[in-house]
Amino acid sequence: RFGMTIDEVRASHSGDLLELPPVLKEDAPADIGLAMAATMEQFTAVWKDGTYDRIVALGDRYEMFSAVYASVPFGIPIAHIHGGETTKGAIDNAFRNAITHAASMHFVAAEPYRKRVIEMLGHDEGVHLTGALSIDNLRELELFDTREILERTGVDLERPTLLITYHPETIDRASWERDWSVLEQVLRATAGEFQALVTLPNADTGGLQLRQRW
Repeated sequence: RFGMTIDEVRASHSGDLLELPPVLKEDAPADIGLAMAATMEQFTAVWKDGTYDRIVALGDRYEMFSAVYASVPFGIPIAHIHGGETTKGAIDNAFRNAITHAASMHFVAAEPYRKRVIEMLGHDEGVHLTGALSIDNLRELELFDTREILERTGVDLERPTLLITYHPETIDRASWERDWSVLEQVLRATAGEFQALVTLPNADTGGLQLRQRW
């Protein structure tokens, strides 16, 4: 329902892999809160029953926040990747900054983010400017050619195309209705000139409603 990233992990990881069942069923705020609580409960059992040198946490999602903060009572050292960044209109900022405060090692993508992490922490110990992991991945990424994209999506990139990605805001939750109205107007106005290829939204509040409208 929300993607199968786990398949990529299985394909690329040769060591032990602990898979926990998904807990998010719907995406209303109450569902998100309950999913966070369930994730913390799952990971409390994980941290309690194992011995760990360090937790490596990537990003800013509420799922990651829940897993990380379940570890705090156990005193497991935490390394955080992609701290110091800002996502306008998203509750992700609160989770990202909270993970930063829980971590003792920080790997940031750019100098402004390094400065922001240092400002939050009040010191520069353990803060490393390493760049973004995705830059290295792009060098090795095998891109689809136009034929493969046509076969997978039905979109012929030989024609003028709009690539659309829209994730509903999670701070101003009512705004996505307004944004959707504007997007619909744009699509209607350009329908004779452009075809559209739309990516699905994240597992955030409003995402399932957007999927139904697409």
